[in-house]
Amino acid sequence: MTRSEHPVGSLSRFAVVTALALAPVAFMSADTALASSASRPAASLSTPAVSSRPLLAAFHWATLRPSPLGPRSQPLLAWTGKELIELGGLHKGSTTHDGAAYDPATGRWHKIAPMRVNVGFDNATTAWTGHQLFVTNGQVKPCVTGEPLSDCPGRAGLYDPATNHWTTTLLPKAMEGMSPQASVWTGRDVVLAAANEIHGRMAVASYNPATRRWKVITPRLPSRHPAAFVALADAPGRVLLWAAWSRFKGNSLYWGVDVEALTRDGRWHDVTGKWPQDHTLDGFAYTRRGILVSPSEFWCGLCPGPYVAFPGFFANPVTLHRTAIKAGPLGQAVPLFIWTGRAIIAVNLNASVDGPGGRIRPDDMATYNPATKRWFRLAAAPGRPAVSANPVWTGTELLTLTDRGHLLAFRR
Repeated sequence: MTRSEHPVGSLSRFAVVTALALAPVAFMSADTALASSASRPAASLSTPAVSSRPLLAAFHWATLRPSPLGPRSQPLLAWTGKELIELGGLHKGSTTHDGAAYDPATGRWHKIAPMRVNVGFDNATTAWTGHQLFVTNGQVKPCVTGEPLSDCPGRAGLYDPATNHWTTTLLPKAMEGMSPQASVWTGRDVVLAAANEIHGRMAVASYNPATRRWKVITPRLPSRHPAAFVALADAPGRVLLWAAWSRFKGNSLYWGVDVEALTRDGRWHDVTGKWPQDHTLDGFAYTRRGILVSPSEFWCGLCPGPYVAFPGFFANPVTLHRTAIKAGPLGQAVPLFIWTGRAIIAVNLNASVDGPGGRIRPDDMATYNPATKRWFRLAAAPGRPAVSANPVWTGTELLTLTDRGHLLAFRR
């Protein structure tokens, strides 16, 4: 298959670097933890019944018990199916490595066992295996002063809420010098994808918690497509990998996105087809309607491309045929999409937009009903407190933390 490539005219290397210093292109990798596919149907995608009113119309904000970890910014939040796990974050400019768990059934928090080896919670990727929370950002510090980098390789941590115990595993050597950007649980293995934007290298590996063994399964991409960013999604019978790449050829810059599918026989297949070649990789989640892809920005590698907000869409996990989701009231802010099982909650994480369509503020929310194809604004949290982490959907409510450590719930 011939891949299309997009040159930036006669733009020189110097012009690209200079422009980047003045107007960097924002990029967010996808690090959403997806649920196990063990119980998923292998074929058809179901369609929920049509409702004439907003599915979340009866929801409101509630303030719950504060986290025992106290005030902090950018903690990592993950849902285990029973508890909300909070890990790390920044407190008074310093990185923290502690954690706590909140049980909505009892309304109580408790601190969890400390991590003895720092696996890195900052901008980490997570995957829930059904028994353990897999987490890593590939961090290799702290190390003993003067110790060579090779003696303190990156690790991943696995936390078991049932035993309140951490175990760790060394990341494969193939991932040294790379940043883990995405992970998914297949029902048997954690699949982890990492990349090095500067050197254009990528590695993919699977980890079996039962055997505690890694297997490097990196697909072979075209030699002229050095990967910079990667994303994953787990779907029935396959794992999908997106790799955004860019390269110079003379004074011209080329870019694109490769899409590979890992099937049950352990083989990779090129399924790029007509996938958009100029979209950033900003969030992928498997749903019964297909793979939900969050809105994205313009991707052109190292170029200081124009700011363009692309609407989100559903992608068929087999054909990758896309079903557009019209841009909603938060469209220009490129919101994060969160799937509730019947509706989308769009959350504006930190953008401020003033334009003809109105004002969009950080933490604004809206909901979209795929059955009626209608958007509705949702109420922001009272007082608009600074939210410290991406919200998490539990199956019945949306949970998030403020910078002051207050736990907020958007619930019925």
